[in-house]
Amino acid sequence: MAKFHHKHLTWLSTLSTDEAWKQIAKDATLGTTVDPERFLQKLSPLPNCKNRMQVRRWLDWVIAKIDLDMTDEEAKVLHICCGTLAALFKLSPK
Repeated sequence: MAKFHHKHLTWLSTLSTDEAWKQIAKDATLGTTVDPERFLQKLSPLPNCKNRMQVRRWLDWVIAKIDLDMTDEEAKVLHICCGTLAALFKLSPK
């Protein structure tokens, strides 16, 4: 998993859910051929990043999509997105 900068994660946590998802996707798709907007549409409906239960339910749903209709590159981008979410959870108080 990639290392996440504390300053960047803190900044992400101040954004609205929509803006945070856009930035997470933009960061994750950097250097790939995956379009961040299309990728987010494929993952919709997106959970509230600050609601752990919503994110857990979403992860259960989205992991099944990897087998159904994701390319290898999209699956790698999803892995980065999930890593970012995990880092945000570690940063936030429980």
